[in-house]
Amino acid sequence: MELCPDSKKALCEAVRRMEVIEQSEPPSYRWFDRPRWEEQIEYGPRYAVSTWFGSVDEAQRQRYRRSLNKLAELGLLQLTTYGGRLSNVKPTEEGRRVAKSFTSMEAL
Repeated sequence: MELCPDSKKALCEAVRRMEVIEQSEPPSYRWFDRPRWEEQIEYGPRYAVSTWFGSVDEAQRQRYRRSLNKLAELGLLQLTTYGGRLSNVKPTEEGRRVAKSFTSMEAL
């Protein structure tokens, strides 16, 4: 599967963030953090372009958004919108597999 560099970066970042969330279950005494954690486990990490990719200009922001849409069409990501805006991005099992293949190829 051939993806553009923006798509690869977006997919790998989504997988990385999802792994961090999965490994950071709040302890029982922090009951007030549990609903947000459960939401992110179900729908994926919250999406904000500046948080995910740093300071980018409008053209780059649009390229990342189009990349996310393309990845969702390919079945590699699940996008969740709230109020018409993209709120969460969750990698599918296929998306995780593809992202792992990118990172293993880069290690060679």
